[in-house]
Amino acid sequence: MQKIVKLLMNSSYGKTGLKAVETDTRYVKSDKLEAFVSTNFNSVKEYTQLNNREWRAELYKEVDTHYNRQHIACTVLSESKKNINKVTCIAHHIGCPIYYTDTDSLHVKTSKIPELAAEFERRYGRELIGDAMGQFNSDFEWGGCYQSVDGKLQAAPKIKTGELHAKRSIFLGKKAYIDEVTDGKNTALHIRMKGVPLKALVNTCNERYGGDPMKLYQEMYKGKTEAFDLGSGGHVMFQNNKNHTISTSRLTRKVKF
Repeated sequence: MQKIVKLLMNSSYGKTGLKAVETDTRYVKSDKLEAFVSTNFNSVKEYTQLNNREWRAELYKEVDTHYNRQHIACTVLSESKKNINKVTCIAHHIGCPIYYTDTDSLHVKTSKIPELAAEFERRYGRELIGDAMGQFNSDFEWGGCYQSVDGKLQAAPKIKTGELHAKRSIFLGKKAYIDEVTDGKNTALHIRMKGVPLKALVNTCNERYGGDPMKLYQEMYKGKTEAFDLGSGGHVMFQNNKNHTISTSRLTRKVKF
């Protein structure tokens, strides 16, 4: 349920933050194409014939008909920045180091959290730690972590255990980091790299780094350029063509920090 609600909220926010829609799509029967082009000759960008012999035409839209909702996206993002900045400013004032921060999350010392929460409640009159709207809690879960077994990286088994924390991390950039998390007994790896599907990332670790993603992140931290086959590891990529056919595609992405 949490994933479904998060997807709905992210999609709603993304819809308000769309770039201006500069073209309009129209579908025209073959026997009416000539008349359509004659009528709209000054706004037709391109047209493509479909398999059913109809035509898909793209027309330039007038500037005053874009109707995007950037003002709403700005308000949503501004509110999230207010929430995270309250925490980061308090952390700065009490000498709590912040190792990484993003739109709605941050990496801080576990030992400093009680002091951070107490100062937040003193200033704003509400609890910082919790599951309610506007509160913060640990985002680490066994379900999203990986473990290296016999030189191969694989999904960690879901274990009902205490709260997890990272005992070491490597931060390459925004949404590109790795955490070795533990509950005191078990350890696993929480991996993120924006622009590289998780299956492709795992496949690269298995093929070139003996199933140890820490080695991959260490090399990239030193400045190494790594090429990822985005269609590897069972990750399938589809391309929607303008004539409404769908084809599989392959893409290699080079990443460097």
